[in-house]
Amino acid sequence: HIWIMASSALSFGRFERMSQRLAEVSLPASLEKVGNGVFYGCSALDKVYVADLAALLEVSFSSMDSNPLYYGDLYLNGTRVTDVVIPNGITEIKSYALYYPGMTSITVPADVQKVGSNAFGDGTALEKVYVQDLSAWCAIDFQMYSANPLYYADLYLNGKLVTELVIPEGVTKIGTYAFSYPALTSVTFCTDVETV
Repeated sequence: HIWIMASSALSFGRFERMSQRLAEVSLPASLEKVGNGVFYGCSALDKVYVADLAALLEVSFSSMDSNPLYYGDLYLNGTRVTDVVIPNGITEIKSYALYYPGMTSITVPADVQKVGSNAFGDGTALEKVYVQDLSAWCAIDFQMYSANPLYYADLYLNGKLVTELVIPEGVTKIGTYAFSYPALTSVTFCTDVETV
């Protein structure tokens, strides 16, 4: 088990000598940046311990294999998490922050305004995206299609599956890649929409 203590940045090659043996890692809330390939080849990595999900979402990961979640399961305060709930107050999810193949659902609050590239990359197990405010969802700036979890999963608005989308009144702009969502069968725009 590796505890990364009071470090704000990790750089390439940090764990390359032990990559085949590293089974667990704990990330501190103070971590701000992880360089390209830091966890490259850590195929034995099974558990990634995090005490503060909000802090994890603010880490600047340089690539998919700079995030240990690419290899191991997320443990939040000691409990394995596959249903991820983004905390209220988070306005940005950084690139590669949830590059986590083990995630099966994600709840996104209305506070989120921007999602970095590949934030939800390799979401092959992702099945459900829960939102409560469709107007807020429309305003999110997704940096690319794989930044949007809808690329991988179905949209649930207030717990109900959405296949026929109705854009709410008052929405004037729909953000980039907001509905990168293959399951949609129809979209109805309100008269207020000016930019798509």
